[in-house]
Amino acid sequence: MSYDLYVYRGDIPDDCVSLVCEDEYSYTSEYETSRGQYFNYTYNLSELFTEFNVNPKRDLDGNTASEVADMIDNALADIREMDMTMLKKLYDPPIVDGRQWGSVESAIRWLKRIRDYCRMHPDYKVVERS
Repeated sequence: MSYDLYVYRGDIPDDCVSLVCEDEYSYTSEYETSRGQYFNYTYNLSELFTEFNVNPKRDLDGNTASEVADMIDNALADIREMDMTMLKKLYDPPIVDGRQWGSVESAIRWLKRIRDYCRMHPDYKVVERS
């Protein structure tokens, strides 16, 4: 299971969001003026997101992009104050069959990508649709 987070223009109907938002890894020529962006990440780090008040379902959903960027900035500042080794012990999922679905480090990178996009589009809406 994973989070499906959308950051999109307010004039786009909610039921069309998944059709018009670009995947976060499909950088097109209209990246700067896009209609919206889709961000996907595993539920495996939900405890980390919840602990730092950036859980996509509970905390980010329903806010403006500007509000979400501020929330993520606060979370990242708090995370920087923590011991990374301890955070990894607490939140990194186990490796199963040679694969690890998510990590503290990749979750931080994911949050930064969302924050950066939100800063570029502060008036966009943020919804979680998983």
